[in-house]
Amino acid sequence: MVGSVMGVSIYYANKTFTEKISLTVFVALILLFLSAGLFTGGCHNLEVELGTTKEVWDIQDEFWDVHRLPMTVLKPFGYNDSRTILEITCYWGWLALGVVLHYRKYKRVPILVGQGDTGKGNDPALPPQDPKPEDAEDGDVETMEFGEGTVDATTLSDVVVTDGHTSTR
Repeated sequence: MVGSVMGVSIYYANKTFTEKISLTVFVALILLFLSAGLFTGGCHNLEVELGTTKEVWDIQDEFWDVHRLPMTVLKPFGYNDSRTILEITCYWGWLALGVVLHYRKYKRVPILVGQGDTGKGNDPALPPQDPKPEDAEDGDVETMEFGEGTVDATTLSDVVVTDGHTSTR
């Protein structure tokens, strides 16, 4: 059920957000909260087996019970009707770590505003490719260095590589 709700929300977010950066932030936040909740749940299970820390709160009302609808839907995102010090520390620590790592990644990757896929293979995640020389024409033979020798081929599909050796068709 949680997966369906997440899938539908991501689908509608994709249809309604005009900027893809907004969609990216939305999905990253959903997945960050999901991972924090799952990590906290795992830490709670270890805590049950190895010994518990002090309980901070325990809500007794039936509506807020983690084992009943509707609150059980929020369990994967970290909801619990009782919290221990370890669970609180793990949840907020994981969220803080996730935010720091996302921010670090955001600052390290250059954003190409207004530069979509030009069809020239200029992917921002890959090193830039050398453009085709201006004086080159289709059908020209290109010399490529490979290993210890060179290969002359009209197109890359003419080059056959087997066991580190090259040959042309």
